[in-house]
Order: sequence, then structure tokens, then C-alpha cells
Amino acid sequence: MASLAEWEKTATEIFAPPDFPTRFARMEPLVESGQREFYNIEKRRLTMAKILYIGTYGSDDPTRASFPFVFARGALEAGHQPTIALAGEAVYLLKEEVAAATQGVGWPTIAEQWKAVVEAKIPVYI
Repeated sequence: MASLAEWEKTATEIFAPPDFPTRFARMEPLVESGQREFYNIEKRRLTMAKILYIGTYGSDDPTRASFPFVFARGALEAGHQPTIALAGEAVYLLKEEVAAATQGVGWPTIAEQWKAVVEAKIPVYI
């Protein structure tokens, strides 16, 4: 702050909102103790995203067909709320025979990934 007058104006604006006493009461014990958990919890809550992964590739390109399943599971582990939508050729991946025979480079079969997605309760739209 350049001057005391500037601080007084800013302080008035900071303390003016009606919910300030409530917010301050929540922070005061954390500030006094020197802990930073309040900020970590708030940041995590605010950064969680809802993500839609759209799959359109089928057994003709197994690596790309795996992406929605792999990405959604990774997003869930990172604290986000993923959803998968399958369209076009990707719908055929739901057939047991196709899912068991489709495996992208470096990934488990679609059948294994599908099982993991269902167990994680990730919504899937077809």
C-alpha cells in the first residue's frame, strides 16, 4: 500500500461483505496455528471438473478406442467427475466378443477397461 489512506479504503471494502465475519471465524484458528489446510481444501474443491470423454473409434483403431476409458479413469483418480459417451463405431465395443478382442498398444483389453469403468461407477452414455 502506498499510504494509510489507501489501506483504510481497501480495508473497508474487504471487511464490508456481510459474510466476512463467518469467513474470518473459519480462518482465524488456522492462521493462528500456522496451518495451511484451509487453502488446500478450498483449492481442491474449486478445481474439480466435470469432463465428458467422447469415444467414436472402434476395433479398427484399438488404441484410440481405449482413450475414453483410460482418460476417464485417470480423471476420476485426480478428483474430477468424468463421463463417457460412445458413438458410431465405439458402440460395437460393448459386444463381449469385440471388447475381449480389442486391445490398444500398452493398454488392457476394452473388456478389462469396461469392467474397471463400471466398478468405478463412471457414467457411460451410448
